[in-house]
Order: sequence, then C-alpha cells, then structure tokens
Amino acid sequence: MITSQQSHAYAYLKTSLAELLEKPSIAEELTEHTDLFSVGMDSVTLVNLVVLVEEEFDIFFEDDELLAEHFQTIESVWKRIESKL
Repeated sequence: MITSQQSHAYAYLKTSLAELLEKPSIAEELTEHTDLFSVGMDSVTLVNLVVLVEEEFDIFFEDDELLAEHFQTIESVWKRIESKL
C-alpha cells in the first residue's frame, strides 16, 4: 500500500526529474522502477536532484550515501528518503 507521503515523494521526484532533464513529458512516463540513468540522468542531474530532495524533505545525505545505486529508480530514491524521515 502506498502512503500519502510516498505518493507525494513519487510525484515530486517525477516532476523534479522532468524539470532537471528538461523533458516535461517524461514525468508521465516514469514509473517507480524506471532506470533513471537510462532516461538521461547523469552525475550532475543526480547532485541537483539530491539538493532538491534534501530541501523538500528536510533531510541530509552523507557523502558516503551518494552512490548511484541509491538513486537508480524512483523507488530506490524513496527508500533513501524514507530512511531519513
């Protein structure tokens, strides 16, 4: 079951990624399992996404947490967010 907080996070991540990638239509195509690197996310986009997530959810990621596999999919990003809440 998806919680309202998880639903908010998924929507926020999809919208944020679409803006960062400058691909507005991609937000509708992204699922929680889409490989974000396969749709254009790179290291710069990842850093920008991390900053947005930290601000939106009032959390902080340590340097050793900033591994690509932690941010591979919307679901994996959510798991990182959830572990900080």
